[in-house]
Amino acid sequence: MSFKKDIKDLQKQVDKNPADAETVKALVALVVKLAEKVDGLDEDIEEIVEAIDEMYEDLEDIEAAVFGEDALAEDDHEFVELTCPACKKPVLVDYETLHDEGAIPCPHCKGALIQKDM
Repeated sequence: MSFKKDIKDLQKQVDKNPADAETVKALVALVVKLAEKVDGLDEDIEEIVEAIDEMYEDLEDIEAAVFGEDALAEDDHEFVELTCPACKKPVLVDYETLHDEGAIPCPHCKGALIQKDM
């Protein structure tokens, strides 16, 4: 990482010119600590991304086992966002559910999002 090289170069310059060296050394030490922390965070992020990728693959395997291989190819679920008239919270409803008969209950307050005549 060139950032670390820049820090080392700055340290060499401070050693050559000791004027205000204590302040600069303190700043360099702080930057070094920050760089180490960022490196650690980068490693953590890489591990998290790998774990999410593995979970996604596992989920695909589970979907295939439960619903069959065709379920993975069917990605035609469309959703509509409705606002509950009772609690005013947004709710995503599957497009097919909108065309089914019966009331659609709000998951937040259990009030009817849409009341349909049966």
